[in-house]
Parts: sequence; structure tokens; C-alpha cells
Amino acid sequence: MVRPNSITSMPGDDEDQNNPDTWSTLMLDDTFDPSAREAQEYMRDFCDSFFDQDFASKVVPNFQCPINAFDSWLQAQSSFTQNKNGTLPDAIYEQHCRSDATGLPMDPDSFHGCLTAWAEQEEELYILSREGVVQIVYFPFASRVRCDSPNSQLDDEWDLTEEWFKEVQSTMTPVEANKAYFTSFDYWWYDTNQSMFQTAMGSAAIAISASAAIIAFSSRSLIMTLFSVISVAYVLASVTAMMVAFGWRLGFCKCICFNLRHV
Repeated sequence: MVRPNSITSMPGDDEDQNNPDTWSTLMLDDTFDPSAREAQEYMRDFCDSFFDQDFASKVVPNFQCPINAFDSWLQAQSSFTQNKNGTLPDAIYEQHCRSDATGLPMDPDSFHGCLTAWAEQEEELYILSREGVVQIVYFPFASRVRCDSPNSQLDDEWDLTEEWFKEVQSTMTPVEANKAYFTSFDYWWYDTNQSMFQTAMGSAAIAISASAAIIAFSSRSLIMTLFSVISVAYVLASVTAMMVAFGWRLGFCKCICFNLRHV
């Protein structure tokens, strides 16, 4: 399973929650400034540290993060001189990167123009710029879980990755690049399942509470209300127990049926 890992922009959804025809806009992080020397060093070293973790692996054996590929390109271009091997630097290097750019960190004043020109030349889709300013840097990684993995495994993997990000950002990250986050289509399904499970439990509570209120109001008898609540709870418990006895899991479709039954 491949999941993109973003190190700019912000996770969020600003669409109209009551209108499914609307879409969220791209929520850029205005504080993100990869041109700062500390941010350049952080992004350059981020991939090696990230892929050392158990929860992440490279999508292909020779994968190189875009910012590291850019760093290698700068080093190669700075060594290309007519006197050494007859190879001249690329035109974009001489035009946008200045001759003293031997790698990262480089001069912040020429960083955006140099990286943008390099990304356009190499057709690097993981570096996105707007009006010559780098706005988004991200890369994919392979995870140990998939969308159809048990929710317990997805939950553990999410917590493990999220905790690592929080620890790194609280101790090592410069303020210009301290809002990195990861996301995945697989976790959309995980979040949907979690929401459906919570809705199923909530509908059970509503069914019991509503029946208790109606019977108490109509009968004005605490004993009848008590026995009615016990009866409704018993029905819910017996249905759930039968599901467990048959070895079923409370998945997406079963949560919908669970909710409909309560309604």
C-alpha cells in the first residue's frame, strides 16, 4: 500500500458539510518556508530518518526523496567544470541556482527559483510551486497495513505514525517546516468504519433512551419503564451476541443494518 506523506499545506476540509456537491479547497500553510537554511537541512535529512522507522518503507528499492534528488543534482552541477571532465552545468543551474550552490543548504534567495526550475526540468511531481515559490513538498511511502486490514491494526499503525510525527516536530523541526502530516486513502476507509461503529453504538443508546422516555411519559410507571429498558437492551445484546457467535465482525454494512434496526 502506498501512502503520500506531505511536508507542507494543512490537513483540513473547508467544504460545505451539508452539500455533497461542494469540494474542499487546497489549504496551504502560510508559515511553510522551505528556503530557510534550517528548513533545507531538516527536509534533506527527513527521509533517511523517516525510512528508518518500522512503519515506513520505500515504494521501490532505489527510491530517492525529491529533496534529496535535488541535493544530489546540486552537488553534481557544482562539480561540472570545463577543466575537469568537459561537462558544463545545466543552463537552469547557471541561471537560477548561482555557481556557489554546492548542495543543501543553499542561498535562500535563490532556493525557490532553483528548485522550481529543477522540478519543471525533471518533471518532478512531488515538488509543487505557485508563481515560482515552492508551496508543497511530499513523497510516497509503503505501509504495513492496507485498507482492508482489521481496524485494530489500522488504529495501532495510525497512532504509531502520528506519535512519531509529533515527537519529531516538537523536538527537531524548525518553525518554517513544523506542520508535516501524513495521509492515505486507506485511512479514509478506516475513519469511515470508526464513524459507523460510533454511530451504531450511539443509535443503541438513543434507542434505549428514547424508549425509556416514551414509556415513562405514557405509563408513568418506573417499574414498567425499567422492564421495558431491560427488554430493549436484551434485544440489542442478543443480536450482537448472535453476530459474535457466527464469527461476524461489526463492519461497514453490518453497522448500517445495526442502525436501521434501531430506527
